[in-house]
Amino acid sequence: ITQKDLCRWAKLEFNLKRAPTQPTMSNILKHEHLFKDNVLGVLGSARKTIRPTRHAHFDQVLANWVMERQNKGNITGDMIKTKGRELVKQMGLEGKLGFSNGWLASFKARHGLMKRASNLPSDKMGLSGVGGAAGPGAGALGGAKDGTGGYPGLMDGNGGMVLPNGLSVDPNYMLPPVSMDLTLEQIQDMLRDYVPSDVYTVDETGLFFRASPNKLVQGDEAQTLLADEARLTVLLATNADATDLMEPYIIGSVLPPKNIKMASISQLGYHYVCSSKARMTVFIFQQWLRDFNARMASAHRNVVLLMDNAPSHVLGCVALSNVRVIMFAPHLGMKVQPMRGGILAAFKGKYRLKHLTLAIDHLEDGMSDIYRVTQLQAMRWITEAWQQTSKEVIVNAWKPLGISAPFPFDPTMESADDKNVEEELWGLLYCLQLSGVVNTKVLVNSRWENDIHKRLNEDMIEDPQENEEEFRMPEPAPIDQQAANGADHLPNDEEGGLQPLSAKEQLKAFRDVIRYLERTGTADARDPQLLNVIDFLKKKQLSLRFDNASNTTLTI
Repeated sequence: ITQKDLCRWAKLEFNLKRAPTQPTMSNILKHEHLFKDNVLGVLGSARKTIRPTRHAHFDQVLANWVMERQNKGNITGDMIKTKGRELVKQMGLEGKLGFSNGWLASFKARHGLMKRASNLPSDKMGLSGVGGAAGPGAGALGGAKDGTGGYPGLMDGNGGMVLPNGLSVDPNYMLPPVSMDLTLEQIQDMLRDYVPSDVYTVDETGLFFRASPNKLVQGDEAQTLLADEARLTVLLATNADATDLMEPYIIGSVLPPKNIKMASISQLGYHYVCSSKARMTVFIFQQWLRDFNARMASAHRNVVLLMDNAPSHVLGCVALSNVRVIMFAPHLGMKVQPMRGGILAAFKGKYRLKHLTLAIDHLEDGMSDIYRVTQLQAMRWITEAWQQTSKEVIVNAWKPLGISAPFPFDPTMESADDKNVEEELWGLLYCLQLSGVVNTKVLVNSRWENDIHKRLNEDMIEDPQENEEEFRMPEPAPIDQQAANGADHLPNDEEGGLQPLSAKEQLKAFRDVIRYLERTGTADARDPQLLNVIDFLKKKQLSLRFDNASNTTLTI
């Protein structure tokens, strides 16, 4: 079920004059915990509308600080207020915020941090996530004789249990069902309870989306060279049979200008959030996790989600009704995490093909900054590259976890796809005179792109700024009208017949046709048939470029 389906359902179910927009539905699902709490009366009998804060970046930074420390020890209301006052000074917001008890209550409610407690769900699992396995849909605490799940806590004045981190738990609230430090055999045993379509994995990767290839391959100097390079962090999730490649969750460091609202970005089909330095934070990860759980709940599915034990992967008090989480132990994740088993490399390979192809277009057009691309263009390529990632590559990456392909699978197809991408990348590098300088494997797995998670004490108070240029699609290059208008304008036999085209003219014809298809097909940019046609033409174009580069010398 899609968000558009939910919009149509809401119109009929609640007899609305018009269906909610897709961005509205996305916002509802993202803040599900607020609406659910309000309906259930968790906020008390005198419920109030929870309005967004006027200082969103401050609110996010403080919430992230709290969420990072949920599993580190006691977090009291006074500690939250003290940290808030400290951030206000650092961010130049003195006098604009008051830290009353009312503010604290609103802050906790806004981020799902205020929960009452009386009894806990059943499943022997500690809040830290360390414990035994459980079946689909199981809770995360409970099972002990005293009803507290064996977790050391204190009773509040109303008979509820207050957890050591200062939070309390709603009687109807399920702490995240999560398992950690399991052996490979234990994980494989748990996965047998699920069909491949209900087994998901999630991981993040960094992407220097317009860096030149030679910058990515430098040794220790690369860190300095890439310090000022624009970067995106991309969260990708898929299931084991590759039937659900979820939309990429893209994190950038700049905001769209006021005339391009975030809702407009969402309407274009991109899930984009903003973070200082394009870091993945606990706040953003929990936001995605709520979206994921809501998606599964709306489809009435119980699934398992595998992930690394990364700094930002803190589940805290996110209510997961339909998702069970397995966190790989660090030593195990490096070996069996499917994303590390070829999926991320295949995705990046598809992206680099698009970027280097455009670079050669720019070179042939006589541009100076041939690697220049806007963030919005990169976001489009990210979406397309993820869609074009081979199903065989994805399915094969699950083998170490004991999950086999649910359909006839030819392992040679996966190696053939890898080989084709590598050959195409090498061909593009050859045309750019970089084939002897850049190793294609570095383009799809640069170690300098992997520093993406916010560190616990990292300064993140810098407010992301608007950048209109990054959210503008590049002006399309002019199309030769004779090529665009087709055969009607070609010379006929009486005029001397068709003249053979020079290599330069052939390359220009390819560029014109591909640009025409990409420009006129914008509305259907994710149409697999259109993408396949463009991909076919680009391969033919690359073959011609390779032959031409072998006979001429290009100067960059």
